[in-house]
Amino acid sequence: MRLCRAVGFLRLLAVTSGLLLLPSGPGWAAEPPVAGASADEAYVRLRDSRLLVLHVGLGGQSAEARARQATQALAAALEASGPKPVRVEEAADRATLFVGAAPILQLAPEDAAAANDANLHVYAAATKATFEHALGVEARRQSLQNLVLRISLAVFVGLIIFLLIRKLGDLEVAFERWLDARPRGAPAVRIGNVELASESAVRGGLRVVLRFSKRALQLVLAYLWLYFVLHLFEATRSAGDRITGMLLEPLGRLLARVVGAVPHLLALAVVGVLLFLILRGVQLFFGSVARGETHLTWVPADLARPTSVLLQGALLILAVVFAGPVISDGAGPFQGLAQALLIGLALACAPLFAAVVAGLPIVYGRGLRVGEVAELGGKVGTVKEVDLLSVVLEDAEGRPVRVPHLVSLFQPTRVLGPAPLNTLDVTVAGDEDQTRVQTLLVEAAGSHASGGRVELRALDVQGASYRVTSGYPDVGQRVASALKDAGVRLAALGQAGAAR
Repeated sequence: MRLCRAVGFLRLLAVTSGLLLLPSGPGWAAEPPVAGASADEAYVRLRDSRLLVLHVGLGGQSAEARARQATQALAAALEASGPKPVRVEEAADRATLFVGAAPILQLAPEDAAAANDANLHVYAAATKATFEHALGVEARRQSLQNLVLRISLAVFVGLIIFLLIRKLGDLEVAFERWLDARPRGAPAVRIGNVELASESAVRGGLRVVLRFSKRALQLVLAYLWLYFVLHLFEATRSAGDRITGMLLEPLGRLLARVVGAVPHLLALAVVGVLLFLILRGVQLFFGSVARGETHLTWVPADLARPTSVLLQGALLILAVVFAGPVISDGAGPFQGLAQALLIGLALACAPLFAAVVAGLPIVYGRGLRVGEVAELGGKVGTVKEVDLLSVVLEDAEGRPVRVPHLVSLFQPTRVLGPAPLNTLDVTVAGDEDQTRVQTLLVEAAGSHASGGRVELRALDVQGASYRVTSGYPDVGQRVASALKDAGVRLAALGQAGAAR
């Protein structure tokens, strides 16, 4: 549809241009043959216009030969570039008309007599005025023609650029649909068994690159059209050159600096890849310690994740401090990069570092333990997690509350002791999926770290009996709601009481 509209607009533009370019005015209309004209008369023409009539021959040339030669010389002078002044050089019995540096026609007293002029001087001046007027009209016609053609060309190229810009958007949509239709269209990046980037990360990176490339190409196409249009017209050509210089000069300087810094960039890329691999290895190793897959005597499982974060941060800071100056050798684009990064991180992350420093004694001093009831910053709840930045409490309604360690610098922290545990006897129908029932009961009882557990007491054809232990005071309501939502038939539900 858009293409049809564009074609229709171009047709309208072509018709309008043709109408503007048609020769107009009585001086440029094709003249019909003059009735009763002499057979010896010949006309000097410019395009289809008769400028001068010659009646006599001169220097062995007939009037027709003289007119034909003058017409050809005038056409050649018209095609030449530059200004076209008309001048006359007079001798004793001759007058020669020039257009620029090209001689066009030689006149004699016989021509003046045939034209009923007083003398050759007057006849030559009148002929010069005729040629000047004709050349002026032709110059204006050519100028108008060139202007219309340039405008038409600018509009035509603009339509093509517009269609290309829209086509880039369509290509982006088609590529995104292709990615969505191929589950393995963007595989994860791996080195051996180490996953550097997941499949979702690769997909996101491809989308970002695609959108940036589309916008960049659209801007380039729009600028090329602007540069082309400015260069079409003499009045705006210098402005186009200045704009191009303003854009390309900084880009050229930046490109020269980048090319000069290629060795440093390669070294920085190698260091970055090595640092990423080391940080990834530290994260995986301490993650296995936290899950209990790897046992270390000097790092307990509950302190593995905070230790991993501290070690990764220390490695990153050491790399910035020492690797930057070593790569740049004290000069180049990386001079002072480490100091600038450290100053920026110190200013931007001061609250974050303060929270970490305030949390170190709590984490490694075991001031708070998971499963205890504590009051922090006016919030009371069961401690669910203690990390380097905050403590996660679970309030009486089971909602998590995150309290930063910085709060402990201004408000007291009270440890109220282990969370009270409640027990509940639950009986369900024997034909239910007991694995599913046990999973639902565990979710309703809460985390194992806070004392939540489920014990199967009896199982027969009449039903399955469970004992649920939980830190929630409303554990009976939670269990009944979870089983009802799952469609499990509840045979009996006891009263919650203190754990025995």
